[in-house]
Amino acid sequence: MDGVLTALQFMGSLIGVVAIIFLAYWSTKWFSKKYSSIGGGRHIKVVERCMVGQDKVLVLAKVKGKVYFLAVSSQNTATVDMWGAEEFTEIEEDESQPDFLSVLKTKLAEQLPFIRPVAGKGEEKQR
Repeated sequence: MDGVLTALQFMGSLIGVVAIIFLAYWSTKWFSKKYSSIGGGRHIKVVERCMVGQDKVLVLAKVKGKVYFLAVSSQNTATVDMWGAEEFTEIEEDESQPDFLSVLKTKLAEQLPFIRPVAGKGEEKQR
């Protein structure tokens, strides 16, 4: 009887841990979609920013069909250049950089070789 009770407690704990991990993953995805535009607003989109010094930043910002190149420091903000949105071609995101899920699958496969990864969307099964 003690063995069955211990097994049930173990299974309950395991299901609880899996549920917590799933909820953490789901809530992180939800928050990232909901608050992905924290850096901007409805009319302003920060295309890119680059730290040049401790308190100096170069920023590309899109506002009402124009792209502004700004130099921002703790004391001053200056407009360096401005383009029309049609003149400015955005650089596509680097497709070679893997997403989090593929990196997680790879690392889990390395650490736990007895678990075979299942091919997801856009992935082909390897034999």
